[in-house]
Amino acid sequence: MNINTQNRKITIDNFYCTTEAIFKGCKTPKRKPDYISYDSLYEGRISSRYWYGKDSFGSFVIRESNHWVKTKKIGSNNITKNCKSIGSCQWNLKTNNEIKNTSGKCYLSEFKNIK
Repeated sequence: MNINTQNRKITIDNFYCTTEAIFKGCKTPKRKPDYISYDSLYEGRISSRYWYGKDSFGSFVIRESNHWVKTKKIGSNNITKNCKSIGSCQWNLKTNNEIKNTSGKCYLSEFKNIK
């Protein structure tokens, strides 16, 4: 079955399915993550941690990870490509922080379906 995702509304329940987004660097929340993904190659090793929230701008996702499709350090022309994709997604990070284990925030309204 071929599912058309082009006009699909992106929610907390499907943001990780065939989407692209630019996360903006932020502080890692001090509370327990709402979801943890594990590395399929190294059993038990955490791949990424996720927190969900909502503020006056809308619902958002914060992701902490050491792997992003593309990472761009703000204030510099230095771009590092870390991997081709993250599952079925193309998630990029813009940050002032060091590249490894960096958190980024993205509002659900900023996620786009990959055609």
